[in-house]
Amino acid sequence: MATTLEMQKGRDSGKSATQTTRGNDTSASVPDACFLDVHRSGSERLRVQIRQYRGREFLDVRCWYLANDGEYHPSQKGVTFNPSQLAELVQALMIAGRAFDAKGMC
Repeated sequence: MATTLEMQKGRDSGKSATQTTRGNDTSASVPDACFLDVHRSGSERLRVQIRQYRGREFLDVRCWYLANDGEYHPSQKGVTFNPSQLAELVQALMIAGRAFDAKGMC
């Protein structure tokens, strides 16, 4: 049986992560599933949102690019977290934030 990480990357199906995520993603139908959507550049955005894959929910932190059709599409640049990893992720971000504060960078 494939691990959660392998399923997220699409390894169990032989497809790339982007193709697998797009084909099985249902988060587009949930309008309030996006928690952060910021411009990184004129053609790239960073989005933090809940996405579903094979009936399970994950937190997806991903760069989206502006395609020729004028719409933003998910890129392969990103990472997907299992909900059980979120407390650890939040703790690590808080520690990183304090490290920047201590250096007077924030």
